[in-house]
Amino acid sequence: MQVRRILDRMADDTVLRAQTRRRISSSWESIATSQTWLARSQDAIAKTRDHLLSRTPPASFDPPGAMPGKSLINDVQHWRSRAEEMRVVAEDIRDPEIRGTALRIADDYDRLAQRAEDRTNKSREKKADSHLALAIK
Repeated sequence: MQVRRILDRMADDTVLRAQTRRRISSSWESIATSQTWLARSQDAIAKTRDHLLSRTPPASFDPPGAMPGKSLINDVQHWRSRAEEMRVVAEDIRDPEIRGTALRIADDYDRLAQRAEDRTNKSREKKADSHLALAIK
């Protein structure tokens, strides 16, 4: 009877060790996947930062149909789509600090879109005022 208990306990230990090994292996795989995703996210954030700091956007950032190297500073749709892209990226980020950074970047894109819209409206108002002034003369 004593031998039977010892053998049962050893069998339970073997099963427990195998389960623990599987869990550890799965955890390492999850960590590796997270590290890969984190590296990609950091690359995307760096690319976005570099894009915002550059004078002329790289060709990869040109919207479809746009002239390469054309300034996008007043392109409201460009900035809004950038904000949406960053929010989609942020949805998949598990790390709260990195997610917060991605969402702040999305908010910054929205501010850029608003500023571009304001500039466009002011430009239209100026043109309308100049046409009105010419019509009055």
